[in-house]
Amino acid sequence: MKHSVLVVALMLMAFVLVSCDNSSNTSNNNDNNTANQTQNNDTDSQANTNDNQTSTDTTSTDDNQTSSNNDSENDTANSTDTTTTTVARDGELPAEPLVVGDEAGLTTAGVPGGKLVHVTFTGPKSFNNVVTQETSSSFITRMWNRGLVEVNPTDFSVVPALAKSWEQSDDKLEWTFHLREGLKFSDGHPLTAEDVVFTFNDVLFNDGVHAAAEDNLLVNGEPFQVEAIDDLTVKITTPAPFRPLLRGLALYGASILPKHVVADSLAKLNPGVSGVLGFVQDTLDNNMEDFNAASEDATTLLGQALGKLQEVIDAKNGQLLVAAQMGVQLGLGSIMEALDEGMDNFDSLKGAIDAASEEVNKLTQYASEDKWAGVPPGTFNNTWGLDSNAEDLVGAGPYRFVRYDTDQQVVMERNPYYWKVDANGTQLPYMDQLVFLFVENQDVRFLKFKSGEADLLDGRSDDWPLLLEKVNTDSDCQQIGDKIHCQDHENNWDMVRGGPRWATTYTVFNLDAPDPVLRAVFRNNTFRKAVAYSYDKQSMIDNIYSGLALAQWSPVAIPSPYFDGSESFETYAFDMEQADQMLNEIGITDTDDDGVRNITDRFLQENGIDVSSLSGEQSDEDTRELSFAFNTNAGNQQRERMSSLIASDLKRMGIDANYKPKDFNALVTDLLGSKYEMILIGFTGDVDPSTSSNIWTTPGSLHMWKYSSKDDPEEWEVRVDELYRLASAEFDEDLVKEYFREFQQLVSENLPLIYTVNEQFVYASSTKLMNNEHFQAINAALPAGVAFSEIVWWDDEVRRNEVVAATP
Repeated sequence: MKHSVLVVALMLMAFVLVSCDNSSNTSNNNDNNTANQTQNNDTDSQANTNDNQTSTDTTSTDDNQTSSNNDSENDTANSTDTTTTTVARDGELPAEPLVVGDEAGLTTAGVPGGKLVHVTFTGPKSFNNVVTQETSSSFITRMWNRGLVEVNPTDFSVVPALAKSWEQSDDKLEWTFHLREGLKFSDGHPLTAEDVVFTFNDVLFNDGVHAAAEDNLLVNGEPFQVEAIDDLTVKITTPAPFRPLLRGLALYGASILPKHVVADSLAKLNPGVSGVLGFVQDTLDNNMEDFNAASEDATTLLGQALGKLQEVIDAKNGQLLVAAQMGVQLGLGSIMEALDEGMDNFDSLKGAIDAASEEVNKLTQYASEDKWAGVPPGTFNNTWGLDSNAEDLVGAGPYRFVRYDTDQQVVMERNPYYWKVDANGTQLPYMDQLVFLFVENQDVRFLKFKSGEADLLDGRSDDWPLLLEKVNTDSDCQQIGDKIHCQDHENNWDMVRGGPRWATTYTVFNLDAPDPVLRAVFRNNTFRKAVAYSYDKQSMIDNIYSGLALAQWSPVAIPSPYFDGSESFETYAFDMEQADQMLNEIGITDTDDDGVRNITDRFLQENGIDVSSLSGEQSDEDTRELSFAFNTNAGNQQRERMSSLIASDLKRMGIDANYKPKDFNALVTDLLGSKYEMILIGFTGDVDPSTSSNIWTTPGSLHMWKYSSKDDPEEWEVRVDELYRLASAEFDEDLVKEYFREFQQLVSENLPLIYTVNEQFVYASSTKLMNNEHFQAINAALPAGVAFSEIVWWDDEVRRNEVVAATP
């Protein structure tokens, strides 16, 4: 969520897979905390000084548009009464902290201390926020990672973060970002423009790294250029105007990484002696024809020199390496001298030779460090696993990793170098610790909240009646805006129910299924439409969601301004007769009257399958039944019930969908590896559909229904690619909405995903938890309490003294 990126379901705003119908939707994300190193600096005087500084963060009135010129940072916060004494905390603030106030939900300045406990039912798959594409991981990792900009959870606008301000050039191609002075990572190491350049050029735009956010950062398929102007200034140059740049930079997967920690795990930066040999050999092989045309003798000389270098590498002979290095440089120089400057591709050939020569110069350095083999490709993708040490999980977020008790909990502590303060100069976050508890299902999650073991409940719609059991809805509930707020005075709970969540839930068929017969069925659009007509969404809403849900037809989140409220897209009202008729018309019928439809010879012939090429049961249409595996993630009881309902209705139609729940992380692995037949899962959602390019464009890493579309797209997919390009380059919002209206129409007509329903937001927390009045459905499906975890605090001295023990 590639930020976008599945709903346990699919990094901040890249769409991710989510495991939970509520906030744990994944696309594309999980938590880790950083080192246990604290600097004991009294920050009273520094905080008070910083509170009086005038920051120059740039914000935008249009949350999809870019910011411009150095508006005052957090005017509301700066206008707040600052007479209260700053609360001293062990830690260190940058010279230019971000002052947080009402605009970000911090309505009441708080008192530090205590822990905040969130409970979910799926543990992390990885602690690597760059490659993770499931919320079970990203919820956690985003707590110790931050980017140049971020999304304000109160209004979803893009606001300053590590960058205090930015400007965009008149031609909309150059963006200049100004970092806060004195930023540090959670281990106390300075964070500078060098780390920003490293993050994009060496990690996110590295072909050897499976970066989830990359799809949402490419401009017409190309990476943008990132360069450091000085230690505090970074310039991004895009190959074309790119409206969603800020949204892309706000993705959790685009967080700024610590070069001093990560660089050694990248093959690109640590090729070793063998890697240099491979690089020069590739340069020779890729340009052999041109090099030979210039001079066959020089080309032969270079080949011989590379052979000598291979012998030295095999022997790991440092004494002979200098001679081998000189031989390779001589060969490259001879080819360079032979090139004709009048050649059409002279500049590219010269560039290739110069790059190879520069790499060869590093040979003796690598050998002196005993780096003969170098770092193997793909090493970074496995960095920051679940067994990582706390000191290795370094970031610039509000918390840092302490430990992971496998399948039980992740414990984090506040980052003593965090760069935000309240209006009184008190360093955020207020909480000393943030804890994620993992349980087996949603029912246990509710019980953990009810017993007081958890402070927050990202509830299901059917939790709402249970939360109101001891509430007088006439006196204890009130409508505030589009939300209902209630209080349970006996249990000391604050509850809120809002509009539809940002996440979507859907079923998907594998259009690249290895079985050619099933592949033909799944690729048939009439088949998918018949399945869509069989979904009784009203029954789902009434029986699974207690009436607190809406039918979902569109790939765009309902709260998004780009959602086509006119519903000009096609919908599929529940109609079993229509579904039966459509299947019969295409030749998927019950030929042997056993209650299960058969895939007839006529269907296969009309869909390009040679029946004579089939064998066994598939050779006879009477034994060629429509049967396939159907999975969702275990523990998400709403999804399990929905899957059972869908499987039952499909059975009524004569389709044998063999339903079985599966561990969420295993389910995501199957989905990403195209090793499934039918799955019910979900995506997180965002304000701007542009951040879902990792799903909807054909090269996208989450184009899960048909990964082969990258090389063999369907006509409608080609048009979607074009619409995404047009929308990304367009700054006229009316035109952008038109592009995404057509996009929604194409998706509803071609049904790569069959949507189900969109649940309403339900959340509960302790009454003693301050600043919880802004809790609402958060885009990217982040739990509200987690999204606001930097600014909530305990109005309870006992709770402010509670922390998790240092050891398990």
